[in-house]
Amino acid sequence: MPLPKGTTREDIIESIPSRIENYNRNTRNTSYNRSYLRFITEREKGIKSFGGLTKWLASQDAVNSIYMLMQQFGMQARASILTEPRVFASKLFELTLKVDIEGLSSFTPDQGPLTAKLGNSTVAHELGKLFDFCSKWGHFSEAGGIVIGSKVAHATLPELCPMIDTSHIGISLHNVASGEYLSPGDSWDKYLGYTPEGKYNPSPRGDGRKSWKRDQFLCAIGLYARIYHDRQEANGCPGVTAFLALDPVEGTTGIPRLLDKVFW
Repeated sequence: MPLPKGTTREDIIESIPSRIENYNRNTRNTSYNRSYLRFITEREKGIKSFGGLTKWLASQDAVNSIYMLMQQFGMQARASILTEPRVFASKLFELTLKVDIEGLSSFTPDQGPLTAKLGNSTVAHELGKLFDFCSKWGHFSEAGGIVIGSKVAHATLPELCPMIDTSHIGISLHNVASGEYLSPGDSWDKYLGYTPEGKYNPSPRGDGRKSWKRDQFLCAIGLYARIYHDRQEANGCPGVTAFLALDPVEGTTGIPRLLDKVFW
């Protein structure tokens, strides 16, 4: 169940254990957990076998694994129609040429602002390119948009990118109270390196869905980072490992997956 309107960050932090427990207890989500563990296991083995994330993403093994995850996470239902596997594969390979995937893979939400340098670029700029590419219509789904864009971005970088849907997580983000939707340091300008356009957390329903663009995706990453840091400060800063241990289900290897469950 999405968070209620007017939820504060303190509310979120206090509810993390109970909301994770509720997510994992749900019969439908049990299948999601199994599918996700299968994907994470294949991803880790693939990266090791192919000698790096970029090389794995360019392989048919990655195409098969990510395509199956998209199917199992509902991206072949209703209006969400995946592109043909051949197109999906070509775009996944193209993604590795357009975005500094290896550079992004070394960055996680527990680190500093997205202004961190990646060669001549920044984490924010590369993440923006990642989202724009993944969410473009005809690349990974016929319609494109925030749902497929965030899910493929997450499959590419599960330790950094959240998965945002329009029935659960997107609504929860929209319901975070005004003034509470903040990045670490309280300044989006300093966190991103520029002023984001539009409402940070628009409704994922109706016309609001079209407002979920690269800046909103980056702001979601920033909010996830802020919640992580707030939780750390409230509990003596025990570290990422202790934070991930809040989810007893195997497969949760990053902050985004854990908080996706909280926002579900």
